[in-house]
Order: sequence, then C-alpha cells, then structure tokens
Amino acid sequence: QRSADPSVSTNLMQLVTRYQLLQSTAKESSKRHEDYVREQVQYRQAREACEGWLHHTQDTLSGCGDTTGDMATIMDRLDTVKQVTVSLDDGLHHVNRTCEAGQRLCARTTPEGRVAVEGEIGDIRGQWDSRNTDIHTHSSQLQAQLATWQQYTDKNTALSAYLAEVEAELNQGVEAKAELMEKKAQLEKFKSLLSALLSREPQLSQLDQLATTLDDSCPDRDLHQAYSDLHHRYVKVKEATQSRVLELEQSCESQRAYREALQDCEKWILQASYRLMAHNTLNVSSPELTQQHIDKHQALTTEID
Repeated sequence: QRSADPSVSTNLMQLVTRYQLLQSTAKESSKRHEDYVREQVQYRQAREACEGWLHHTQDTLSGCGDTTGDMATIMDRLDTVKQVTVSLDDGLHHVNRTCEAGQRLCARTTPEGRVAVEGEIGDIRGQWDSRNTDIHTHSSQLQAQLATWQQYTDKNTALSAYLAEVEAELNQGVEAKAELMEKKAQLEKFKSLLSALLSREPQLSQLDQLATTLDDSCPDRDLHQAYSDLHHRYVKVKEATQSRVLELEQSCESQRAYREALQDCEKWILQASYRLMAHNTLNVSSPELTQQHIDKHQALTTEID
C-alpha cells in the first residue's frame, strides 16, 4: 500500500529492497551449501569406493609374494596377479575420480579441511603406487619361479623319453651277423648311441641343480628322490650300452682273427700244394733223384700232419 507520507514510502521501498537482497543472498548461500554437501558426498563416496578397491586388491595379493609350492600353486598365484592386473583400469578410474572430487572439494573448504583432504588423496595415491609395485614384483618373482619349474619339467620329460627310446633299442637285442662289415655297422651304431648318452650328462647335472633349487621351495615333493631314480636309470642304460659295445668289439675282433687265420691257412695250403706238385713227377733220371723226391714228399707230408 502506498502511503501519503513520502518518508514512509521510502522506508518501505528500502525494506523491500533489503528483503529481496537477503532472499537472494540466502538462496545463493543455500545453493553453495548444497553444492558443498553434494561435493562432500561425492568425494566421500569416491574415496570409499577407491579404498574398497585398494583393500580388496591388497587382500587378493596378500599371498602372491610367496614363491614356495609346486608348479600348479605358482600358476594359481600368477593367475591371481593377472586378474588384479586386468582390474588396474578400474582401480585407476577410482583413483582419478577420488582425486578430481577432492580437488573440487578443496576449492570450497577451509584450510584445515584442505589439508585433511590432500592428506587423504596423498595416502590413496601412495596405496595405488604400492599396489602397482606389488603387482610388478610378484609377477616377476612368480614368472621366474614358474620358468624354473618349466625347465625342470621339460628336461625331466625329455630325458625320461630319451632313456625310454634307448631302453627299447637295447631290449631288441643284436641280430647275429656273419659278415665282418655288418658287425662293424652294428658296432658303430651302438658307439654312436653311447656317445649320445654321454652327451646327456650335462643335462643331468642341470636337472640336479634345478631339483635342488625347487626342493627348497617345495618340501612336499621329493624332487631329489625323483632325480635319483632318473639318474640310476641313466647309469643302468649307460652300462648296458657300454656292455653292448664291448660285446660287439669282441665279436668283431674274433671275426677279424678268424678271417686272418683263414687267410693264413689258405695261403699255407696253396703253398703246400705247389710244393707237392713239384715233387709229384716221374720224370727222374736216377734212383737217387727219385729217392730225394720221395724224402721231400715224406717231409712235406709230415709237416702237413
């Protein structure tokens, strides 16, 4: 309502203006507080989600720094590390979201609140860096241990298969051969087999070293006993092959001696036959010469006997 008194109208207008100003200020303050509360909630939710992810990954990785156990156990731990590695993008999203929400909140909070938020963000970043370091360290250690197990398994399998082949070859026996060249071929075959066997000894030494390394980290499996069994099998096969080589060498030597003796005998028989033919003639000029032939013939006959 308008008043006839100008001073009253002026005061009324000033009051209305102040009221509208206060109302506008109150709305702005309310909006600022609502925004602040919303940013507080967003930061808290982001931080809690991030801390939940960090704690979960910490629990998941807790046993993955252990490199003891058999090959299957190492592979299980490595798979766990890989699963956490796959989730790193999700974790980075949580970290970035928390940092962004914290930065927005720091712009609206008190200096004391800013210090607290920055401290929380610093702690989250530190945990994030720690998780990445743990993942890298655990992965490297487990892969190295798995590689050792793989080497042991591969070498053990290869040596076992090779010994089985040699054992099968030895169990076939040696076919009897009449010719010296055939026996020599058999001898060279088993000499090559023995040479190949001896060349495997460095692999046995490597397998022993691997078994020693793994036995310390996996007491549940008696790897040294397994190696001892394989080594005993190797020695047995090597000795059998050496025996076969010696047997064939003796056979070849006997065959060679027989051939030389046969050749000497044939040569002597041929010479004796020539000498007999020289005495076997009736074209003699006197009884004395005939008697000489008879004496030579009797002497040769005695030599033949």
